[in-house]
Amino acid sequence: MSMLMTVTRNLARLRRTSLRSDEALPRSTSQERSSAVVSRPLQRRCDVEKLVVGGCEVVTLRPHGLAPSSPHLVYLHGGAYVSPIVGAHWRILDALLRRTPATVTVPMYPLAPKQSIEEGLAFLDALSAHLERQADNERLVYAGDSASGGLALSYAIRQRDNDVGRRAAALILFAPWVDVTMTNPGIPAMEPADIMLVAAGLRTCGKWWAGSRDPADPAVSPIHADLAGLPPVSIFQGDRDLFLPDVTLLDQRIRQTGGDSSLTVAKGGFHVYVGAPWVPEAKYALDRAAAAIAGSRAPR
Repeated sequence: MSMLMTVTRNLARLRRTSLRSDEALPRSTSQERSSAVVSRPLQRRCDVEKLVVGGCEVVTLRPHGLAPSSPHLVYLHGGAYVSPIVGAHWRILDALLRRTPATVTVPMYPLAPKQSIEEGLAFLDALSAHLERQADNERLVYAGDSASGGLALSYAIRQRDNDVGRRAAALILFAPWVDVTMTNPGIPAMEPADIMLVAAGLRTCGKWWAGSRDPADPAVSPIHADLAGLPPVSIFQGDRDLFLPDVTLLDQRIRQTGGDSSLTVAKGGFHVYVGAPWVPEAKYALDRAAAAIAGSRAPR
């Protein structure tokens, strides 16, 4: 564990988050919050296009001078299904694009508690149809962090089962939330080490996102789904993150089906530590993620 990881984790501990209080959640989600704007470094290096697909804003970034054969990354932002995109998500994308040129599509998908997974999946179907009309033969990769890592996995399963749109060639998941029930028996022991997440608040957000469905429904909590036949999955996880028990189980279950799963666990890593790209462990993870976007696996 690097010194920078320790320092950054200690600084992050000072930040308040509504997820640490079940009482604060209703107040937090009742207030309209704006999405963070595309960062200035990305604005300088990319053509930025905004359009509406399926009733939601979609931002597309195209680095200047991008080759036609470059991959296309669809990045779903995290936030427990209740928060809009924040600056850390743009930092992750900036770090990835500095490592591998790609078109990046960033959808501002529907959020709970006003909307649920039903609206989320309908929107992703509309986005997938839009991308299918726009795409040539570029390599398509889906990625997401935290809640949206779970959503990216859930949508890959939906595409496999329903032949919706063009399937992803790879999945990249940063600390994915794959079981909103938070019932893994390993979670209570992890909670004191996590500086950001608390199981009770997450369960509330998960119920909101599930809507009329059972939170254990495989579409809501994809760890309960049939995990066979997925594209190669690259997972990046911290060992001081509440999701570690479920993510470890996810990796095992994909492998048990004969699937291709690569799990990288960072010692001392907090939740979505790649959002701090100056940390050596984050640099290593981002290098490997960029290689997966390009269609290769970086050596360990």
